[in-house]
Amino acid sequence: MLVGQRMTKNPITVKLDTPVSDAQFLMRKEKVHRFPVIGKDGRLKGIVTEKDLLYATPSPATTLDVYEMNYLLSKLSGALSSIGGNIVALGTFLGEDSSQTLLTMKVQGCSEKALGEAVSPFVQSIVDCREV
Repeated sequence: MLVGQRMTKNPITVKLDTPVSDAQFLMRKEKVHRFPVIGKDGRLKGIVTEKDLLYATPSPATTLDVYEMNYLLSKLSGALSSIGGNIVALGTFLGEDSSQTLLTMKVQGCSEKALGEAVSPFVQSIVDCREV
């Protein structure tokens, strides 16, 4: 048997400037554990593994750092904007233990169903959602 018979023929790749959080999200979504990394010239520059990315992020036992919070907020605001929603109030606080940071948002301009669908890729759960 040859390597060419066992290899993945069209692998999912990431670029050198792909944010770690985007690569982690893509790994979970695609159920893979490593990506070839491609440079601006289109050539292979290396391989990044799930373990590499894990070591590059804070421990799950820590709260979100400022970069992670900014990333999350940019993804959430973009998702909400795409359905006509606007964040009108925002708050964060620690959950029952230090491994949880809870985000509270007041959103206007979209339905409860559309809101749930828009933010579900970025949150673990929605605790309360009401239309008024």
